[in-house]
Amino acid sequence: MKIKVLKDQHRKAWNQAVADLPDTTFFHLVEWQNVISGSYGFTPYYLYAEDCTGICGILPLYHVHIPLLGSSLMSTPLGVYGGAVAVSTDIQAQLEDAAVEQAEKLSVGHLELRNVKRRRDGWAVNEAYSSFQRELYADEEANLLAIPRKQRAEVRKGIKAELSTRVHRDVGGFFQLYARSVRDLGSPIYPKRYFQLLLDVFPKHCDIHTIYKADQPLTTVLNFYFKDTVLPYYGGGIADARNHSAFPFMYWELMRISAQQGYRHFDFGRSLKGSGAFSFKKNFGFRAQPLNYQYQLISAKKISGADPDNPVHKMFSRLWRYLPLPVANRLGPLVSRMIV
Repeated sequence: MKIKVLKDQHRKAWNQAVADLPDTTFFHLVEWQNVISGSYGFTPYYLYAEDCTGICGILPLYHVHIPLLGSSLMSTPLGVYGGAVAVSTDIQAQLEDAAVEQAEKLSVGHLELRNVKRRRDGWAVNEAYSSFQRELYADEEANLLAIPRKQRAEVRKGIKAELSTRVHRDVGGFFQLYARSVRDLGSPIYPKRYFQLLLDVFPKHCDIHTIYKADQPLTTVLNFYFKDTVLPYYGGGIADARNHSAFPFMYWELMRISAQQGYRHFDFGRSLKGSGAFSFKKNFGFRAQPLNYQYQLISAKKISGADPDNPVHKMFSRLWRYLPLPVANRLGPLVSRMIV
């Protein structure tokens, strides 16, 4: 068995391995190279294990350089999940060892693997985030009843408000609504080009749902589809959305439509423990599953990064909310490099 770096002529074989191997995610697909390199310029190093039967393990990596914070080798930036996937834990370990060697060659500060489960003894672990997943049923009423009573009442409120859903691929309309929402929350927006690339590169794996009250857009969410799972990933809305329960209605509509199309799992993504999003997902009937992001120091003495729970980050977030929207949209793509 050999560990190799992916070349363009083997991209199809890589995606076949993503389809065949257990525990792969949307973030393991090779097209992410086009999205991440095209929007941020990060250099990909896709490692794979090959034996006489073909590719038997994969590990997507990116060389990420952030001004003032240094560089890292990461799997996978902008993704909830990442890390090595293989037919055996031994091959996973060999891929991880090869990642350490690559990180040393690049002289990065640290290696980061966004694992679901803790895998390497002695490596630092970030357990600040949890993911939320549960089954979708073929029966619409069963999906509705799976939502706890209080939140189900909010969904019904949205239904009674005669909200409507538009499924589309209009990045401009999505970006306008989403950018205002993240500014109001104190977060910088990703580049508009990044969202456009997602829809262009993944035409069968992405769409946008926007919720309207008459002709007024209230909320919007960009979704990923992979195997039998739907993953709402970038969502936001205006302040008036809460008056109509548009957020609960939007996620219910996504569940309902996805179940009709044959998807059987709903992945609510990750949230910081103790955050409002964390509570919202729990109230929707989802159980928190701790994520185990692991780090191996290379040239750095400690992990550098934007810790969402530190006082400096919280002060920055409060100040960001007061920026005029055009200014936030201009500065956001530059600042967002620090939170990939």
